Amino acid sequence: MSRLRIQLILSGGFVVLTFLLHIFLFSDSGYFTRQKLEDRLVAIRGQMEELENENAFLQQEYGELEDKGAALPESESGATILTFESRNKPEVQFTDHMERKLSDPEMIFFLIMSFLAASAMIVTQMFFPRISRDAR
Repeated sequence: MSRLRIQLILSGGFVVLTFLLHIFLFSDSGYFTRQKLEDRLVAIRGQMEELENENAFLQQEYGELEDKGAALPESESGATILTFESRNKPEVQFTDHMERKLSDPEMIFFLIMSFLAASAMIVTQMFFPRISRDAR
């Protein structure tokens, strides 16, 4: 078998293996996608619980304010001033974005698979010597 044919077989097998690994790890029903969705679900449930607690507290405060307002004469009740807290996060810096991107499992997967593909080609070149034209 010629070195070119061995390289083509190894390359084809590596491509198929990489494709299957990508499907099992990163597709819509893959491992990491399910993990992300489960983490989001837990975060959303936590936010819902926090909002329900805040809502109950605000309803309690509103009831207390109504009770106080009913006890006061009309002329003494004043305007209610509402304040809102900002939950917006400051702009994410470029380095933080790149760190998150580089720590992404899919990015790590492709970096490792690229390294393995290059290594496989080098090993193939080293261990399968060239077939001379005389041997053919």
